[in-house]
Amino acid sequence: MNAQNWINLLGMSKHPLGGYGCRLEDRCGSVGKGCSTASSYRMLKEGETLGFHQVKQSQVWHYYAGQPMWVYFLVRHHLLAQRLGKDPSRGELPMLSIPEGTLVAAEVESRKGFTLFGVVLTGVDVVEPAALPDRDKLLSRYPEHRAHILRMSRA
Repeated sequence: MNAQNWINLLGMSKHPLGGYGCRLEDRCGSVGKGCSTASSYRMLKEGETLGFHQVKQSQVWHYYAGQPMWVYFLVRHHLLAQRLGKDPSRGELPMLSIPEGTLVAAEVESRKGFTLFGVVLTGVDVVEPAALPDRDKLLSRYPEHRAHILRMSRA
């Protein structure tokens, strides 16, 4: 299936952080007090980026289809990168855990094709929107990563 087929099948729409998405919510009251999960399908197509944003709640990202994707993390002035995909021989992982408060961004590895992935937040009562930091503040705080910040953030 191509990207447009997935977008239509899943009912995805443009996402404010970049790419496309659609959200699903499940509540599991019988498992524990206040237990809930929030899940979403996400897609990045060629040339699109998921801009740097700070996650408000811990997340688990799952690879589903398409090209592998680079996921970037800004942690204590270090830019870390990990491939999300299905081929461990190429250093790809099918699932990534992203801790609360992490600055994260992503792009399709080959800059062609698409990546379909999922994001799951667990143990939350309310899903808080991700914080989009100001590009100038990111550049001021992480000047050594200027090229990535310019490509992976919103003006």
